[in-house]
Amino acid sequence: MSEAVDSAPEIVFVSTYAFDEPVVRNRLTPFIDLALAQGLRVTVVNPEGGTYYNAAHPAFTHRTLALAQANRGGLIQRTLRETALAWRVLGAVPRNPEYMVITVPSMFLLFLGWRVSAGRRLLDLRDLTWEYLGDHSLLRRSSKHCFRFLARRAMPNFDLIAVTCQAEQKALARLPELPAERLVLASNGLARSQFEALAPVADQPEIGERGRLRVLYAGNVGLAQNLATLLEAARRLPGIDVDVVGAGSDFERIQALAADVPNVHLHGRVAWSRLPAFYQSADVLYAQLTPDYARAMPSKLYEYLATGKPLVYGGQGEAQAFLQRFEHVVTIEPDNVDELISAVDQTPQLGERIPVNEAARRFVAEKYIREDAVRLVYKRFLQT
Repeated sequence: MSEAVDSAPEIVFVSTYAFDEPVVRNRLTPFIDLALAQGLRVTVVNPEGGTYYNAAHPAFTHRTLALAQANRGGLIQRTLRETALAWRVLGAVPRNPEYMVITVPSMFLLFLGWRVSAGRRLLDLRDLTWEYLGDHSLLRRSSKHCFRFLARRAMPNFDLIAVTCQAEQKALARLPELPAERLVLASNGLARSQFEALAPVADQPEIGERGRLRVLYAGNVGLAQNLATLLEAARRLPGIDVDVVGAGSDFERIQALAADVPNVHLHGRVAWSRLPAFYQSADVLYAQLTPDYARAMPSKLYEYLATGKPLVYGGQGEAQAFLQRFEHVVTIEPDNVDELISAVDQTPQLGERIPVNEAARRFVAEKYIREDAVRLVYKRFLQT
């Protein structure tokens, strides 16, 4: 490493998820890119799996740990596993960097963040995960209140907190211990290169040009998405084809349910470079979040909108309100198979050709390009 690089301020990114998790990679890549462009040394500390595309950069260091993911099992088991994982990841962080970014889908990194000191600390709060536990049992209610308390104790220790949607920003702004100037909105979205790669997809072919209507789900296959709803709709609509692209903690259950639904095709996780081809062949895009996740705003929706294709969304709250401004988007009650079937019937049918949703594409281009969001965060966080 050259003397100039070695003397540059260091920024450390900390995650309990591996770099081959698309959500983590998509979120962190523009942060790393811009930090390197501004002359910082960058260190990423997380479990092994996947690499940063520009890992050969002389100012980039990747500290990977041979640790398994902990996002499976029941509540108690998962809590113990994620706590142990967060403890070990934080223990590998370099001492006293000028800047540190803890990126949190795992709340336990937040709770244990006191283990690491840094000149300035940014909390990239991608989800208020403790609010998703629901009130279905005494254990979940008690855990939610406990985790909420721990989060409120930990968040004031950060110089800046980045959130991904207005619902999260409003929820945190109501907390007296968090001054408004410590909050910044850094929406999820698309990298500029991804948005440009989807431009040919927007050249919409005839609906059902292959003779059958094709529905696509592309994203995380987890409990929050409950793709069993989509599978049951496909079972009752044998005249359509359904593609599921992605993997996650609920993939094995969905795979078992899909075994006797011949018009459902599971493709697993694929490289993002292959996704435009799936979008191109799809007639209708589908997404869902169960009611416990009503505050969340799935980043996948920005990608869907950038294709200009018809969209069916099962969900409530933030995402539902956001989508209602667009044409060719149908929002339905989550986990409601009958409504999903009806929504698919409302979409353009075989032989029809609909105009590209250019308004949606423009909206994404103007407001949800990831690099633009990162620049706004760094303007307030970095002191270079």
